[in-house]
Amino acid sequence: MQSSRQTTTAQWVRLMQLAERDPRRSGRIACQWSQRGTRTAYEELAIGWALLRWERLEAAAQALGTAAANLPPSDHATHLLCERAQLMLAQLQGRGAELQAGWEDHVARCHTLPGGDAMLAARCEQVAHLNVLGRYREARTLTTMLTPLVTARTSLALQARFFHVSGVAAIGCGDFSTAQQCLNQAGALFRQLGHRAEVARVAFEQGWLALRREALATAKQMLEQAHTIYRRLDLPFRVALCERDLGTVAYLQNDYGHAIARGVAARTSFLALGRHAHAAGCDFNLGTVAHVSGLYDLAMAVYQRAAQTYRERGHAFLAFVAGRNQVLVACAQGDPAHALALADTLAAEGERLGDDLGACKLLEARARALLGLGRTTEAAETWATAASRFVALGNRGAAAACQLELAWLQLEAGDVELADRLLHVIAADLADRPAQLWRVHSALGRIAVQKGALHEARDAYFTAVTLVAGMRRRLASEHASSGIFRQAQDLHNAALKLAVQLEDHDALLRLADSQHSLSLEYQLIQATHQPATAGVREAAGRALREALSSSAEPAQRDAAVEHYLTTLLHTRHVTLPPHQPVEPCDPVRLRHELTAAYGLAWTLLCPLFTDDALLLVGVTAEGSFCTTRPYDQQLHQLLDRACLPGQRLMTYRDLARLREAERPAWATLSALGQCLLPTWLTARLAPQHRLLIVPSGPLHGLAWAALRVNEAWLCEQAILQILPNLRAARTQPSLDPHAPALLIGCSEFGTRAVPLPLVGANLEIAARTWPGPVVQLRDQAATLAALRAANAQRALERYGLIQIASHAQLGSADGLLAQIKLTDDDMLLDDVVQLRLQAHLVILTACEGGAGAVLPGDEVLSLSRALLTAGARSVIASLWTVYDQGLLALLEPLYQALAGGHDAPTALAHAQRDLCARPEVTGSMLHTPYIWGGFHVVCR
Repeated sequence: MQSSRQTTTAQWVRLMQLAERDPRRSGRIACQWSQRGTRTAYEELAIGWALLRWERLEAAAQALGTAAANLPPSDHATHLLCERAQLMLAQLQGRGAELQAGWEDHVARCHTLPGGDAMLAARCEQVAHLNVLGRYREARTLTTMLTPLVTARTSLALQARFFHVSGVAAIGCGDFSTAQQCLNQAGALFRQLGHRAEVARVAFEQGWLALRREALATAKQMLEQAHTIYRRLDLPFRVALCERDLGTVAYLQNDYGHAIARGVAARTSFLALGRHAHAAGCDFNLGTVAHVSGLYDLAMAVYQRAAQTYRERGHAFLAFVAGRNQVLVACAQGDPAHALALADTLAAEGERLGDDLGACKLLEARARALLGLGRTTEAAETWATAASRFVALGNRGAAAACQLELAWLQLEAGDVELADRLLHVIAADLADRPAQLWRVHSALGRIAVQKGALHEARDAYFTAVTLVAGMRRRLASEHASSGIFRQAQDLHNAALKLAVQLEDHDALLRLADSQHSLSLEYQLIQATHQPATAGVREAAGRALREALSSSAEPAQRDAAVEHYLTTLLHTRHVTLPPHQPVEPCDPVRLRHELTAAYGLAWTLLCPLFTDDALLLVGVTAEGSFCTTRPYDQQLHQLLDRACLPGQRLMTYRDLARLREAERPAWATLSALGQCLLPTWLTARLAPQHRLLIVPSGPLHGLAWAALRVNEAWLCEQAILQILPNLRAARTQPSLDPHAPALLIGCSEFGTRAVPLPLVGANLEIAARTWPGPVVQLRDQAATLAALRAANAQRALERYGLIQIASHAQLGSADGLLAQIKLTDDDMLLDDVVQLRLQAHLVILTACEGGAGAVLPGDEVLSLSRALLTAGARSVIASLWTVYDQGLLALLEPLYQALAGGHDAPTALAHAQRDLCARPEVTGSMLHTPYIWGGFHVVCR
């Protein structure tokens, strides 16, 4: 019996030792043991310890509870070991500051054991919990007290743990050299012992240390090392921690798409594990992406919620960080007084925490608030102080960011030489941070302009513009991409003006390529369909519609918009492809491709706006052109009359002429035609001439077909094709007349909208004219539920032509509520994006199907753009209200031309020419551009 007892004892001890070396293997053995009919209390302790190390907390809690209840009362040491395990378990379960009292009681009981190792082990775990709470100064005080107890007689494992927790406390206090030394010692000892999970934990902390120093390459390397080991050991909580911090690295490297994707992945894992505080931390990190993307209201709301959550859970350190970020957002929102007051309030808290790095970061934020208040001298002094303190802490990246602000202040003050020297010094320290580096090159460009080195300035501006575009190209969110562009809008203006001054038309095209619709470009590359998150998006969209259509308070509506925008920002970045380098626009190749497609009968028009000018950039087979128009009050008024919904009726029916007998016919559209279509372009026009247009700014809302040129409509003198960006300037092959067609029509909507009695006749034209097989979904068959079901089965991919006849509207919330009404529900913009289409052409015979909310950076949210993202090659839609009788008259020649083998732009041109050639009949509007002019073809 005695021999058997010793063997059993050795087994449970060996299982606990194995848990330190291989948590996954020991955990699996523990699961096998737990299936035994009878187990000793020591075996229960070993099972609980192994499952604790394997992060199976519920099962560990059960086993440890059983062990604690059944261990012999006389075995005081093992009771305390079990108690320590239960306290460690409570810490992993997220217990807050109240757990410290438990640790103090436990340490007091450990004092009764001989040797001191039990007390030292307990104190190390108490320090670890203080570190988790962000109470680093208290943790460091404890480690200082414990240092004399760590002697040669202390076990290697306990020495390693002591160095580990000491290193983390030193990181939190900003003592990075001590932290590095402690973590190196801990890592070496854990490797010697073969404790793989602890080796990974030390690597994780070294990653955090590198993050605090903003040594981003090292941080990424150490975190990926820890991530690899954790995955092999099947430790889901630790894996999620690595995902979260790798997301932080991606954010600091301005790789916002991957920052969002990793943050969402970590948040999902934390919630599945019941770690709500850690999930809140991921929300905080995602808020930083909103901040740098210019979504300031969203970022402020996230930071405020995070600060409250951290305070409630006793995480003073993280609450301080959330508060500091609120200072920066308040500055960006144009409220520097509030920002400064908040910074001053936080200063005392930072002092109490004893975090030198945090204090420096707060100084940096305070300087920005001072600058916003016009206290430039104080701001400069504060940035200089912060920079020197960052250097002392070994954080060269943060120091360089402060010096960048000083360089801009010197540049504004006219000290060009000093600014130039400083910018060249700090550029290397900001090499992996595009968000700061573009500002370095922008400033260098400005300096070169002042020195008269215009070609050098052009190159610097292009470097800066390329960096900004690179950040935007990694985002599938139009709002986030636009937010980044807004911050660099002055750079774009300066670069455009310089290119005009140099008469560098190729440079203008490359600048246009770095501006237009970069989120659409990204969405077309990545897999936008995320069925796993469809329910989340649908719920957020439903809440938004309800809030905006009800009598909800403004705060509730704002919260609904914020929640929906956040949901889209997160779910569009759940899966990401590897980064694909984007080749810059090559005007020579572009000219060659278009000439191969259309011979000499083509022109590409790319209008670009600066703050005070409209640049009409053109490319032809023979060369390139640029005409500059003043963007003055007169042009503003003309564009308002042609583009604003409240003035379109007057313009496109020429109603002003009824009031002024002497007024020339179609005066507004003629004036716009003369302004927007220079003579080098109008001289080339002919009925079969292909005019490819990449609109910008307000011109996205212009009915180009209805411009008057030489007493004729533009659609009579060219085949018009709207492009979202220059990369879409390629051949549009004709639609196969024998491809299957899907016709979707809704005529009844209950109380949601007025009926559309002519939808049936609308679809009958298509069904009668289209040569290929036709499938129709009408009324009760045309539901959102039916479309979602067909989409899930990828059934929509078989159709080469799709027509949707129903109500549609652009809606509010910056295009987020653009929708197509179906019989049972509304299909929101994001529902359209999630469709899986391979249609060559989608015809959207609905009001405002082509209308869009245009954000800075020419990010456009519209139903037609959403259909392109879903996979359609081209979309025919209207910018405004569609009139049924006029639509029937338009569709007949449109479908006849399509059936005859013409591509979509040519077919629409034929249909519009058919209507505008009709004689004027009293009471009829069919000949007016108000009926046919709003339709356009947008292609990708």
